[in-house]
Amino acid sequence: MLRKITHAALWLFLLFPTVLFAHADETATPTATKMDVNAGPYNLTVEFNEYPINALKSLEMKVTPEEDFEQLTAQYNLIPPSADGKQISGDLNPYPGLDGAWLLYVKGIPEPGHWTWEIEVNGPDGKGTAYIKDFEVTDPPGIPLWLGWLIGLIPLYGLVAFAGFEYRRVKRIAKSNSFAQKSL
Repeated sequence: MLRKITHAALWLFLLFPTVLFAHADETATPTATKMDVNAGPYNLTVEFNEYPINALKSLEMKVTPEEDFEQLTAQYNLIPPSADGKQISGDLNPYPGLDGAWLLYVKGIPEPGHWTWEIEVNGPDGKGTAYIKDFEVTDPPGIPLWLGWLIGLIPLYGLVAFAGFEYRRVKRIAKSNSFAQKSL
C-alpha cells in the first residue's frame, strides 16, 4: 500500500511541472515598452520586447503604423552614443504572422549608452522621420568576457602543467635507465 502511494506521489510530482510548462507557451510575449511616435504625417506605435536592453543582446521591436500598411515602406538607423561607434541600418520587414506591422530585429547592440533610433517611413503622403532619443542600452550582465575566457581555460592550464610534469618524469626515468645500462 505504501509503495502505491509513493508511486502515485512520484507521478504527480513529475507530471505537475510538465502541465505547468505546457501552458506557458500559450501566453503572448509581453511588451516591455510601448510608445507612440510621429514620422511626419504617419503615426506609429513602437513596442520593444525588453527595455532597457543589455549590450550584445538581441532586440526585437514591433512597429505598427496607423495608416494603410500596404502603401508604406520603412527603414531604420540606429545611431550610437559615441562618435566612433558603428551605425546600424536596414529595412523594416513585415512582422511574421502579423498583418499591418513591421519587425525590427537587431542581432546585438554593440555598445552600452544612450542610442538614437531613427525610423523613416515612405508612403503616399511623402516621407516622414521619427526619432526615439536616449534609448538606454546597459552594460552586458555577468562577468567580463576576459574573465570568462580565463576561467574557461583552467582545464587547459592543468593539461599543460600535467604534460610538463610527465615530460620531466619520463626524462628523469630515461636518464636513470641510461646510467644503469652504461654501468653494466
